[in-house]
Amino acid sequence: EHGCNHGKVQQAISMQARATKSTIDARTLHTDETEATSTVQAET
Repeated sequence: EHGCNHGKVQQAISMQARATKSTIDARTLHTDETEATSTVQAET
């Protein structure tokens, strides 16, 4: 019982970590795009 429950907790933690990582990746990507856009606007 305890071992099974512990496995579920570990699975939930790793899913949360993956979700957080993809959110961070998306945010970083968005920031890069925004910076690139402002650079282009500044040049024109």
